[in-house]
Amino acid sequence: MGTSPYYSDYNHYNNIMQAPYNKEKWGDNMPISFRPMRQYMEQHHISFYRLANEGIDAQTLQRVRHDKPITTETLGKLCKIMNCQPADLIEYIAEDTETE
Repeated sequence: MGTSPYYSDYNHYNNIMQAPYNKEKWGDNMPISFRPMRQYMEQHHISFYRLANEGIDAQTLQRVRHDKPITTETLGKLCKIMNCQPADLIEYIAEDTETE
């Protein structure tokens, strides 16, 4: 009963190499930004505290702060609470503009 020659590359005792699926989390390179939402909130005097009191989870608000992905259901809830359209909350950032 020998072990696979590649087992040592992926076990938790070896810090040299991680499994490929652990290297990058889903959404880390998301070309969508919530900068327009943060600007909209500032212009309309809407706080993250208010959104939390309206039922938006604190972890979701943290994801918005750091431009991480959220569900379209959550985006819909934010639009309803803030009385706006999705285009008021998100923007697409093209690949070539990120390097500037």
